Amino acid sequence: MQQEGQKSAATLEAEAAVWAARLDAAGGEDLPLAQRAQFEAWLDEHPRHSGAFLRAQALLHLATAAAPAAQETPRPLRRWRLAAGALGLLAASLAAWVAIDPGAQTYTTTQGELRRLALADGSALTLDAASKLRVDLDEDARKVRLSQGRALFRVAHNAARPFRVQAGLVTITDIGTVFSVTTQGDTVNVLVSEGEVEVRRGAVVLRLTAGQGVRLGKDGAPVRMGLAAPALERALAWTSGRIELDGETLESALGEFNRHNRATIRLAHPALGREKFYGAFRLDDPEGFARAAALGLNAPMRAEDGGWVIGAK
Repeated sequence: MQQEGQKSAATLEAEAAVWAARLDAAGGEDLPLAQRAQFEAWLDEHPRHSGAFLRAQALLHLATAAAPAAQETPRPLRRWRLAAGALGLLAASLAAWVAIDPGAQTYTTTQGELRRLALADGSALTLDAASKLRVDLDEDARKVRLSQGRALFRVAHNAARPFRVQAGLVTITDIGTVFSVTTQGDTVNVLVSEGEVEVRRGAVVLRLTAGQGVRLGKDGAPVRMGLAAPALERALAWTSGRIELDGETLESALGEFNRHNRATIRLAHPALGREKFYGAFRLDDPEGFARAAALGLNAPMRAEDGGWVIGAK
């Protein structure tokens, strides 16, 4: 492979298109071990690669969703297929996609929808289910307002055009990084997986680096936290349609599943919600999780109109 300094933008976007198609063709399964190692090595070559890959995924979504013959599975977390012959068109189209400045636009996701967006400045974001944000890119600044839900940002750093995310009364300014922001009522959670951000609320100003997070509640008092690599990976599992539990309560797990699916899981007895659970599950398989939870609790489970109930015969 060429050295990064010699690689043209067209070559980079073509490589990203191939990897996006390979992962999409895997249908949610992991790549073969050797191919997975190649993909990770490609991502590690240069920070530009992760942004190019997310842009390729976004365009893959657009290209196949718009095609009359495109097939979409009825699962809440949707996946698309792209024929190998379309890769050339995909790679050729990426430059035009990146060059378009959308100006101010609002993006929303429905219950069960996970959406990836490639921004004109080279940044990319993943918007979780039941979320809403507004993106405003201009010559002087890049502004995002997250009014509901959760998003992961991969920011193309540009000191001349700061990238700021507003969530309630909290402002997060990128200093070249990957970070997630979650809004829950009056509470804002920020988690940094790469690089550094500045978090500001009123007179409170914090610097967070990779593996660090903060929770800012209604009173504005910051609660800082540090996450080791496994915990960080679990916290961001939602970006690939998974939930990884390591002692979280059943109540919090059901909150995630019910936000991502129209069919809901409820508990016959609220006390069951305090039970702790472990393991990795697909967010688009609420019935599978409900059965696993019922089995772990040694409790009955039954189907009801609109979902399932645990703890009632």
